[in-house]
Amino acid sequence: MCTFLKSDYYIVFMNPEKHKQDWNALRLIMKVTEINYCVFIDYSIDFMEIHGVTKDEFNTYKYNPN
Repeated sequence: MCTFLKSDYYIVFMNPEKHKQDWNALRLIMKVTEINYCVFIDYSIDFMEIHGVTKDEFNTYKYNPN
């Protein structure tokens, strides 16, 4: 696992119009280090948010039909 990413599961909120380059770099790091992530797109936010979560929280968000 990457040293600055302490969890194995992350929820990410991002605005692809503003964070595409940063997200592509972070996504590559997460894939290489086999970190699980779930991305929510929100065009109204100004800052990308990355939240480390437990496996149970991750599964709750991952399988939420909303």
